[in-house]
Amino acid sequence: ALEDALFKAVNFSGADIGSISNLMPLLEESRNEYQFTNHEVRYILVESERKRRGKVEVKIRVDIYPSATGCHTDQYKKTMLV
Repeated sequence: ALEDALFKAVNFSGADIGSISNLMPLLEESRNEYQFTNHEVRYILVESERKRRGKVEVKIRVDIYPSATGCHTDQYKKTMLV
C-alpha cells in the first residue's frame, strides 16, 4: 500500500516515476518515517495505516522535489493530493 501511494504521489508531482525503484528496498522495513538524500523523494511520513475489508489503506505525507529535467510546461506548484 505504501508503494502504491508513493507511486501516485510521485506521478502527480511530475517527478520521475522510474526513480521509485531505487527506494523500494528501503521501504521494506516497516517504519513511520523515511528520509532520503540525493533523490527526488526526500521524506515520507506514514500518518496512518489500517486494514479494511481485505485492503490496506495508508495516509502518507511526502516531500518531493522534481528534478529540472522534466517537462517545463507541467512544472507548477501542486500542494495537495487527495
